[in-house]
Amino acid sequence: MEKSTLIQNKLGYFEFSPKPTDSELAEYYNKKYFEAHNYKREYTEIEKDHLYLDCLEAEFIINKNGGRFLDMGCGEGFFMDYFHRKGWDVYGLDFTTDGIREQFPKLEEKVQKGNLFDLMDKMVQDGLKFDFLSCNNVLEHVTDPNIALDKISALLTEDGTARVKVPNDFSPIQKGIVERGLAEDQFWVRFPDHLTYFQPSSLKKLIESKEMKLIKLVSDFPIDFFIFHEKTNYYSDSSLGKSAHQARMDVDLTLAKSGISNLVSFREGCATAGTGRNLVAYIKIS
Repeated sequence: MEKSTLIQNKLGYFEFSPKPTDSELAEYYNKKYFEAHNYKREYTEIEKDHLYLDCLEAEFIINKNGGRFLDMGCGEGFFMDYFHRKGWDVYGLDFTTDGIREQFPKLEEKVQKGNLFDLMDKMVQDGLKFDFLSCNNVLEHVTDPNIALDKISALLTEDGTARVKVPNDFSPIQKGIVERGLAEDQFWVRFPDHLTYFQPSSLKKLIESKEMKLIKLVSDFPIDFFIFHEKTNYYSDSSLGKSAHQARMDVDLTLAKSGISNLVSFREGCATAGTGRNLVAYIKIS
């Protein structure tokens, strides 16, 4: 791949330029990612409960009783399983069905396998529309997030909602970690896996530039907080990562137990403050 430089564009988010070609990315993922990626076979009950929290968050925010749901990059299929059990007509797209076959084999027939954008184009051509669309950690990987949002917009019903999740990078917390010498500069940068790096303001500007409406912005638990303490710094000691993840799950589940609205409020506050490891935007067509 040609050497690339990280730049900040006019909307405020950072991106590599020049970006790899589609063929270069396909070769990279086929050889280095998909062959090496092994889906976890078993989860504890706590881990399962935590995986479903995002589904509860989405259900609370979109406030719909049913309809047609599309999960872009459905992975192991926890979103599809949750909304299928709630009576939604579910569809999934992914490069592989290995994950959903492992966790929810009965839903494998609901998944189309291949290039996400090609599959979305086919759905647009077929006139399919969705009341809810989930796009988890896709925009940071693609060469042009603008095109991805265009395709998402084309697949939404008039009152449909998209849930778009991306990493929150170049955040005040990450910068503070670097300033204190707790991690190397731009420790969050991963080329060519991540080609684009968003923050709350830049993600909002991108959405508005596509004439879409941001109805809610939340973020997940700010796990980078643990790097500030020497006894929980999983960056310097990777063996601490498991306990940091356990603490994150415990906090999230405790908040959700007191009411899903409390968890959503916490996550909304984290996004407002620019913290949280991932940003989640709920979007409608303007």
